[in-house]
Amino acid sequence: MLEGYKVMLERFVGPTRIMICGNTLQVDDYSRYNWTVFDPAQKKANHEAAFPLKLEEAFALGAELI
Repeated sequence: MLEGYKVMLERFVGPTRIMICGNTLQVDDYSRYNWTVFDPAQKKANHEAAFPLKLEEAFALGAELI
């Protein structure tokens, strides 16, 4: 599906890059919601491990635009 979006965007705006950042935090405080489908501790651990890497990747992609 993402590849289809990429192809369509490339037709209208030119070269396109895809950056995926999944399993992110949906809210700051999971205790305020009755969401049993998420493991708040796992979400927080993944965010702390993955976010700095994805932030660097985003900055690198942004630098390519300049």
